[in-house]
Amino acid sequence: MKTFFLVTAVVSLALSTWFIYNRHNHNKVKTIEISTDGIDEKIRYAGDIEFTDDETAIKSISKKGFIHFTHNGRKLRVETNDKGGIVYALYHNGEKQPFDQHGRQMVTLAIHEMIAYGFDVEKRLERLYSEGGSRAVLNETGRFKNDHIRAMYLSRLLADTLPAEDLEQVTRQVVRLGTSAEKTKFLCRYTPTQLKDTRILDAWLDGVAGLSSGPEKQIALKHIAGRGIV
Repeated sequence: MKTFFLVTAVVSLALSTWFIYNRHNHNKVKTIEISTDGIDEKIRYAGDIEFTDDETAIKSISKKGFIHFTHNGRKLRVETNDKGGIVYALYHNGEKQPFDQHGRQMVTLAIHEMIAYGFDVEKRLERLYSEGGSRAVLNETGRFKNDHIRAMYLSRLLADTLPAEDLEQVTRQVVRLGTSAEKTKFLCRYTPTQLKDTRILDAWLDGVAGLSSGPEKQIALKHIAGRGIV
């Protein structure tokens, strides 16, 4: 088996809560597994999948495409039949259930989880930008449960010329990225012009203060040294 992309993260949280995230792509089938306190979830999907505009239902799936979603003992299977129609099946603890309101709620949950973990991320990013500009992209970043996906959106925003209030929010989100190395890379992308605004500079300095190692803090501070910022 050849695995094209594999990310595994295990983080110990307060009160002995564990978060395990595993994502891989094999033979064009994408698999995401999440296990944390009270949640056991698995998403597998393949093919060209399109959601409705309100992202609560599935608009279309290509031939042989599918979504298989498991959440705490409940399983949803969305596939296509020989005529290209979408077929739904719902199970609870292995027993098939009628596809009713609970099934539709499972579809919506599956869609939201797929988006939160990066489904169609690049096309989605550009679509959001074209439809709603930087504000739409900024509002979306809070949905993601994966720093890698969040960083893609923040990187795209930093490449743009943003209003000060939007750039301040971007900076606050950069500060919340999981690793100091990732935060340091972002903090070193800010220009003197951007940091002339005291709101943005304050948020930036909060980010530096939150870096976990002295060398990373030095790298960030050297980025602004002698540039007339502070």
